Amino acid sequence: MKLAKKFTAAALIAAMALIAGCGGGADKKAATPSGAKVTLKMAAHLPASHLLVKAMNDLKAKTAEKSGGTVDIQIYPAGQLFNDKSMNDALISGGIDMGLNTVGRWANIVPTMDVFDLPFLFPTYEKNRQGC
Repeated sequence: MKLAKKFTAAALIAAMALIAGCGGGADKKAATPSGAKVTLKMAAHLPASHLLVKAMNDLKAKTAEKSGGTVDIQIYPAGQLFNDKSMNDALISGGIDMGLNTVGRWANIVPTMDVFDLPFLFPTYEKNRQGC
């Protein structure tokens, strides 16, 4: 169980790092010591009622709190800006700063990400807990 939790945590961290690293254009800069406000666009193809979009709203609130209001995240759920297929291109080109997308879509760009898209890697849950 611990191995599965560590693997899941590592996958999420890797996905977020990849998304954060690919998004943003040249005009997006981190908040400066002078307190300049930064606005980031975050998109998802999921409906606003989805649990992951609610988590995005939590991220928005925490970011505003921790940055003292200098960083504002605008959330666009339900494919308002981009759908699942075009999300990667938007992230890479800087059309949006952050996006929520499936791991399978990233495998076309980063083939090693395909390792996270193996639903039947282990034949049973017990085998997963024991390791290979």
